[in-house]
Amino acid sequence: MVSKERLPFTLGFLGRMVGTIYVSMVLHSYLLSVFFSVLQVLALLYYAVSYFPGGSAGLRFLSSTLTSSVLGCFGS
Repeated sequence: MVSKERLPFTLGFLGRMVGTIYVSMVLHSYLLSVFFSVLQVLALLYYAVSYFPGGSAGLRFLSSTLTSSVLGCFGS
């Protein structure tokens, strides 16, 4: 994760992680904690799609499986 082409992602993800910890531990802001947590998830999804082989296809399969499982729980 420290290679030249992955360094922007690494720095961005670490910055978002520090931001999450800061707003939750120092500012005690629930909304900002949720915001930074969502940014972390989006960064990880970007990393999975960009750098793992079959990232977008795997993510599409995982999301469709998760969606059908959730809908099955609610009887829709």
